[in-house]
Amino acid sequence: MSQELVNSVNKLTDETSALLQEYVKGNTVLQNSANEAASSAAAAKVSEGITIDKANVATQKAAEAKQFRDETAAVATGGTATLDPTPGKIPLANAEAKLHAGWLPVNVSALSEAIVEAIRGVNKEQYAASGFIHYGKHFNSGNLSSVNEGMTVDIGTPNVIYLGARDGVTGGNVGGASKTSYPVMNVAGFEVHLLGINSTLTNWQANTIKLPVEPNGTVVYDSSGNCRGTGKPTLDLSKEVDPKYGDVASSVNEAVARAFEGVIKNGNFRNGVYSGWTGQSATATLINNDAEVRVDGTGSSPINQALGSVPFSVDANTKYEVTFELTDSNNTASGIILANGLFDDTGLGYFYTNKAGKYTKTFTSNSAGTVQVRLHAGTVVGAYATFISHVSVKRLTEEVVINRVDMAGLEFFKRKVGEFLYPYGSPQCGYTEVDGIPTTEDTSRPITYFAAYDGDTTSRGRGWRLVDLTFAQLAVIMSNPKHNAWYNEEGELLQFGPRQRSFAGIGNGDWGNTNPSELGLLAYSQSSPVLRVIPQGDLDTGVPLGAASFYYYGDHSTNAMPETGAFSASTTGGKPATSAAVDGESYFYVLATVPRLNTAAYNNANFMGSCKFSDNKFWHNSAVPRVTIDDAFSNASTDKSASGREDGKKAQFIYQSGQGGVIDWRLPARDMSGKEEAAKVFQKVVNGTYLGVEKLTFTKVHGSEQGVSYQGNVSGMYKWNAVGVDFVINEGALGAQGAYSPVIGWLVQESKIFPVTYMFQATNSSITQIYCGQDTWSSIKPNGVVQDLVSNKPIYFVHNNETNISVSGNFTTLDVIGSLERILATPALANGCMGRWIPDWTPTAPSQPMTRKWVSGNIAKTHTSDLGGSWSNTANTGGDSVTNKANTYQNSDASLVQVLSYTAFAKQTKSSVNKSVLNGSEGVGDVYAMDRYTTFNGASFVESLIGKVPTSASQRTYAELMLQEATKTNESKLAFVTHTALTLDTPTNNSPAVKALWHQASNNRQATLNFLWNEMVFDTNWRTPDKVWSGGSVSVAAGETFRAESSSAYAVAGLLMRCVKALTANATVLGAMHVSVGGEVISLTDGQTYFKVVNNGWSDDSTIRIIDGVGTFNNENGDACLYGIDELAMPYGYTKNQAGVGKQVVGVDL
Repeated sequence: MSQELVNSVNKLTDETSALLQEYVKGNTVLQNSANEAASSAAAAKVSEGITIDKANVATQKAAEAKQFRDETAAVATGGTATLDPTPGKIPLANAEAKLHAGWLPVNVSALSEAIVEAIRGVNKEQYAASGFIHYGKHFNSGNLSSVNEGMTVDIGTPNVIYLGARDGVTGGNVGGASKTSYPVMNVAGFEVHLLGINSTLTNWQANTIKLPVEPNGTVVYDSSGNCRGTGKPTLDLSKEVDPKYGDVASSVNEAVARAFEGVIKNGNFRNGVYSGWTGQSATATLINNDAEVRVDGTGSSPINQALGSVPFSVDANTKYEVTFELTDSNNTASGIILANGLFDDTGLGYFYTNKAGKYTKTFTSNSAGTVQVRLHAGTVVGAYATFISHVSVKRLTEEVVINRVDMAGLEFFKRKVGEFLYPYGSPQCGYTEVDGIPTTEDTSRPITYFAAYDGDTTSRGRGWRLVDLTFAQLAVIMSNPKHNAWYNEEGELLQFGPRQRSFAGIGNGDWGNTNPSELGLLAYSQSSPVLRVIPQGDLDTGVPLGAASFYYYGDHSTNAMPETGAFSASTTGGKPATSAAVDGESYFYVLATVPRLNTAAYNNANFMGSCKFSDNKFWHNSAVPRVTIDDAFSNASTDKSASGREDGKKAQFIYQSGQGGVIDWRLPARDMSGKEEAAKVFQKVVNGTYLGVEKLTFTKVHGSEQGVSYQGNVSGMYKWNAVGVDFVINEGALGAQGAYSPVIGWLVQESKIFPVTYMFQATNSSITQIYCGQDTWSSIKPNGVVQDLVSNKPIYFVHNNETNISVSGNFTTLDVIGSLERILATPALANGCMGRWIPDWTPTAPSQPMTRKWVSGNIAKTHTSDLGGSWSNTANTGGDSVTNKANTYQNSDASLVQVLSYTAFAKQTKSSVNKSVLNGSEGVGDVYAMDRYTTFNGASFVESLIGKVPTSASQRTYAELMLQEATKTNESKLAFVTHTALTLDTPTNNSPAVKALWHQASNNRQATLNFLWNEMVFDTNWRTPDKVWSGGSVSVAAGETFRAESSSAYAVAGLLMRCVKALTANATVLGAMHVSVGGEVISLTDGQTYFKVVNNGWSDDSTIRIIDGVGTFNNENGDACLYGIDELAMPYGYTKNQAGVGKQVVGVDL
């Protein structure tokens, strides 16, 4: 009897325990278990030999079971559970039930971690990289313009880019071929649906990408990392204390003035003559709207007559840049003296000149201490001389940030869900309802958690507060995979999703690295100073660019979790950055970079300016000082609604392309290694729809009364020496050495215009060495010989300087027409412009060839005949789209200086080297020859490859030539390529032409196309042979053209041929010739090939010549032609790294 009771109790204990450990048994199971427990407990009370303690235990277990049943039943009928959550248990709930918050981490509708990882594995196998599965739709209507598929800009809303269209938005203004309205991405195996980021349900767009406000000239950047002694790389003088004044600037204009003057005070005399300055045997008077100071000497010693600055501190062994503008010297030597320890490279502590102009000189401090700048009144006793403005002294490493490039991207991270669960995983989601469930503004985290950029306070998102959800609502949310929420093995609720982040460029110009396939990190500057993007992930506050213990790494050995297509977070020690995200999973995807316009007035010095001057006029007709960068900021209009640019752009908006426009870095996630994809990309390149990227060119003229002396041929380069001439470099080099190098400018003396490829000036030397590669010279064919330049005549150097500001798509460029002497004497152009000088201008011609292909829009023309005293402007002078010439004024006496403003297209390719062919022979395309003027037939492609604009309007200007042979090396690089005969017509307008073979290539799994190209030159006299035979004997040299005009030549009679092997032609020799199918003329006597039939004037031998970079070769007619290798300027996707047959070869398989 007692054993039976013991068994009964054991049964009770086992069943009760099992009940308490089950996830779900249902109300019926719970009722039966409770009844059974109660019955067993009653039996225990009357059973013989059972102790009171065991009976009590049984009663307690029965009570717990009943309570568990009751609590569950209460929840199921809409009550509120009071039983504390216990691991391994789950409540039952109907649609109206409210759950105790602790119950929430268990949900039968949610994915498990194992399933999530399995799905990620499948996605990683399916896709080649993190990137876009679907780009989403875009808009083209009113203020809205699409950039590429799924990306839209809005010139009615400041500082935004849109991604995709909100689900359900339709209409004629919605475009694109995307399968989804909104973007969908693969990120490290997660399928992320981009919806609602910084957007609401009333917006057309699916997501709004916010960028920082436009630059206004108040920020100073020092690449040494110590801006004005603050220990920081930047200083915003509109918000932070200026060390030299000890306070924050009272206005934006004051902050800008402080930024530009550097370490001295009152550099533009805005606070009067003697604020920050003292007279030293001189008096000073403000003139010209208080922007210029006139210094009159009063003493007997000219050297002591000056206006001196208040002494300022300098650091030891540090280079300083001193800038001032001399507007009039009364023809006496005036300038600056730097007292107490600043010296130039020749050891002088001063600079004098008697010519008006803006001067920038570099001096070095020997030791730390104080220095004084003295504005000297002149070297003639009693003669007032100096009219000076815009004085600045700054460290050489310091710059005012006015040409900023911003970067926008998406940060994806894994987090533990706290108080809020976010729709689609984004804390910035602005949707008020998703899946039929209302959302609430998330105030549980500080605003910095939601900020799109440093200082952003408008991006706080909405989500679902867990305690407010019913069980049924939670089940709906958790069953939607678009929200990327799941439970890990510990029962913790996790979520993966995006935060939009943007960064203002720290200094001027492009970012150091935004490509995850390149070695390095995501950074504005990877080192010196360290200005890297630091992961925020689930941290409350994003850290500004700088140094930390963890960063976003690309293809780098320190990367703990490398992810193709995106940057991933890792510590400097090569471990996951777990402080930022669960398991360290935080990724950054760069969407776009934007070269921003600034808020100041536009002129040639402030070429990224946007507004008019203070009198509401353009630079060419304003009455206020309008020449320098300082003028552009200090005299800018306060009305930012009107543009001061010819292209009509304004600083506050983001544009489709060009200055102030988007550079789109998005790439697809799918495998793009197939030849079909490559062929599509090539056609987009040819028809001008594939966007490229290039750095803007700034051109400045330098002149000297002294000429140059020819030094001979040095290492394949022609060399001249200029003595005592400052051609922009004080020491160091410009350009590249070699027989062929790109042109960096022009050396001009009278009518002679010669290319320059390299310049060098040794330390402390007064000699500037000037070179031009012989092959470069041959390809350009200058109008003279190298000895034509002499030392006893004035000479000019036109420097084409590549800036560090990139643009994509259509952009605005300038061409300057006129004599260099007058250009240099025109203040608005003397300090350069963003564009080029037209070297082959003809004064008497009514039109001039533009230096870039004019692709669309107006050609604005501005001209002056009095060195900028007055300007006239024509909004659209028009031009010829075939010849690429603009309508200009005839300029017979060369008095006019004209400026053309028009739209060009950023180059689609960049110089490259011979690379392995991806996919082997399957990855090789065909050869295409082209010379047509239209952009949809390759004009932009031709220009990108050879730097020359095609102008032919013949009928057959585009030809696909089939490959005959494509021999490759052991590395699968092309070594010898031939093709079928060229079939282009005779070009009109003596058009440049090119033929190019494309093939697939891979840069660390980033898909690109390589182009092996050869320039073609047409011989307009090709029908006239060099030698003619009609009898007797005629000697014919290799390369000469020849025609036998007697029938006794039999098979070759009347044929135009080019000699390939020298011979003496006579009736016997010619009569033994026969012509092969390929056009070779072969002697039956000895089997040698002596001629090749000439069918056109292209002098092409059906061969693609191959060289890394660029070189020159002579075609069959002896014309010097360029040839080289390019690749796409922007990649088009990623290749999938999969094992294939045999050993895997980088560049072929990968």
